[in-house]
Amino acid sequence: MFIDKYKPKMSKDIVGNYAQINQIKEWLKLWKRGQSLMVVGPTGCGKSVSTEVACKEAGYEPVFYYAEDDVSAKSLIEQSKQKSIFADKKALVFEECNVSASLLEQSA
Repeated sequence: MFIDKYKPKMSKDIVGNYAQINQIKEWLKLWKRGQSLMVVGPTGCGKSVSTEVACKEAGYEPVFYYAEDDVSAKSLIEQSKQKSIFADKKALVFEECNVSASLLEQSA
């Protein structure tokens, strides 16, 4: 698709959000079990693409979940514990989802 073809692949391809991308990467380097990061901002400001690029550059495979996805706690925990083919670790990214803190702690 057109959108995927021109989607930024690296942080240098993104115009703006440099400081935020670096903050996400630094947070990922210092991540500890049970921690989660919330990225907020108006629609279209680059939250998703910045998060995806930061995860990839920090050695994580981002796995996106969306509000309309029907995800059970069991499948989320299993997904988080599976080894990644593309990266050393996985980052579970929830787009406009309501996820309990205890569920995130179990999946870490």
